[in-house]
Amino acid sequence: MIVRDVTAMSTPAKKQVITDGVVAKPVRDAIDRLFSDVFSTVAFQTAVVCTYAEAVQIALGDAKHSTQKLLDEYVEAINGLLKPKNVNDLKALLLAFEGELAVYPEVKLTVGGPTFRQVVLPGELQPAEWPKYRYLVLELWKPDTPELKALIDEDRTRARSAVAQSLYRRRLATFCQENRIDEASLNKEVKAEILVKSKTMYEAFLGAIVGRKTNLDDALFELHTPVTVVPEIEASEEDPAA
Repeated sequence: MIVRDVTAMSTPAKKQVITDGVVAKPVRDAIDRLFSDVFSTVAFQTAVVCTYAEAVQIALGDAKHSTQKLLDEYVEAINGLLKPKNVNDLKALLLAFEGELAVYPEVKLTVGGPTFRQVVLPGELQPAEWPKYRYLVLELWKPDTPELKALIDEDRTRARSAVAQSLYRRRLATFCQENRIDEASLNKEVKAEILVKSKTMYEAFLGAIVGRKTNLDDALFELHTPVTVVPEIEASEEDPAA
């Protein structure tokens, strides 16, 4: 499904990241990290297997209704992101997980930005976090079979709402923590600014993984419970721990 090198890319594309048969170090290092930190993890592999198996079970009534055509369609959809064919595909893959890749005037990777770990999974990766990667698969998989399509479309909608609210909540919490205030003290203008930045970040991530601009509704980010931050207690001169 996923290649560890760039041999599947077109010849013109390979020339931009390979010199004298050697892949540029920023690209090679990034791909190595993807395999060690993403593709080889229990969470990712569980997501790839279970997303397909559960969808077929639920939508078609039994896993035995899986066909080679359905499976090939599924693998091809995931490879649309994970197996780049040209430099733009490679840039999209790295932007989704690592950062921004430039190939001119030299190959350079700027780590950070709206990556998967910033938008979807900011905490420590554990096997139990596999539903986060399931969400990624939901964005990539667009089944042709009506029953599967209806199920995946519905799941994707719910998952986007969960990701949007989680991202907005984290950014609100970070702002409140940095400024030592509770959300109740924030005015509408500040909240709106944080929401816009969260939305922009999420849309940039989606643009990388689905290959086109995606506009999200503000309503996806709406929270129904406030973010409360307990201020840290500053040590006093009498505090023996100070």
